[in-house]
Order: sequence, then C-alpha cells, then structure tokens
Amino acid sequence: MTRILLINPSVKGSMYKTPCLGMGYVGASLKKAGHEVTLRDGSLSEIDREETTRLVTELSPDYLGVTGFTLQYPAAKEIFRAAKQINPSIVTVFGGQHASALPEYVMKETPEIDFTIKGEGEIAFPAL
Repeated sequence: MTRILLINPSVKGSMYKTPCLGMGYVGASLKKAGHEVTLRDGSLSEIDREETTRLVTELSPDYLGVTGFTLQYPAAKEIFRAAKQINPSIVTVFGGQHASALPEYVMKETPEIDFTIKGEGEIAFPAL
C-alpha cells in the first residue's frame, strides 16, 4: 500500500481558517484507489519546516502532495525542500492554482518538485 502525505501550506498571519476542500477531494480519491493517505491542513494548524520534518520522518510517505495558491508557493517550496532533505527518494507532487497556472515555471524554479498537476487532481494524482 502506497503511503501519501497531502499538505496545504500555512500562510503566516492569515486570518482565514477555512479547510482546503480540494485537498480533501484528492485525498478521498486516493483512498478510494487503495492508498494510505494522511492530510495536514496548514489553514487549520501551523505547518512549518519543523512540522514537515516531523511528518516525513514519522509517516515515511512514498509520495508528498502539496497544494497551494501563489501566496502559499514560498511555503510549499520549503515543504518540498525539507522533505527531499529527509528522504531524497520521496516522490513530490505540486497541485493547486499556482501549479496549474505556471507548471513549467514551478518545475524549473523548484527542482525538489517531481510532478505538477494542472487542473483537477482527483483524477491525475491517483494515475501517478
């Protein structure tokens, strides 16, 4: 069974505490496909480099999926960098609005990202 960690990055100082529904949909489709999925939503609790390190070390996921708007991209880059430092073989996937709008830029700018998903991840992510 493939272990997958999905993260919605935190935005420091944000007053919005709304769960990331898209990540929930992706997680549900991955579970339906038979994968073991853990979700962490940074809009509900802080996810920084230390928390990423803890999660990747404790859960030892095969895949790390991160979603995000452009405002979350700097935090997403830190999450990917921390994960690859701990486990260079972890497969990293970036989705959400920023990855959909700028997939080539994201891949060039952040070598720690293995795949970007453009558009809806519920179909694309399980196909990886």
